Amino acid sequence: MSVVDTPDALEHFQFARCIAALRIEVSTGLKHSQGSMLKHVQNTYGIQSRTKKGALLDLEMKYKKIYGRRYGS
Repeated sequence: MSVVDTPDALEHFQFARCIAALRIEVSTGLKHSQGSMLKHVQNTYGIQSRTKKGALLDLEMKYKKIYGRRYGS
């Protein structure tokens, strides 16, 4: 079991959580129970895309830019 307790680790976890939730919404058509992930991603990370699929691509590119690797690798 891993403990995420540093600010950088918490930020990374939240970023990864948003990507995973958006992937589920795009691939299955299900909606997040806590509200719109698209709106959350737009407000939190400054993503400008107006579709879930576009926001997912932008978010994954932003992840690669920040962390230097593809999400999930």
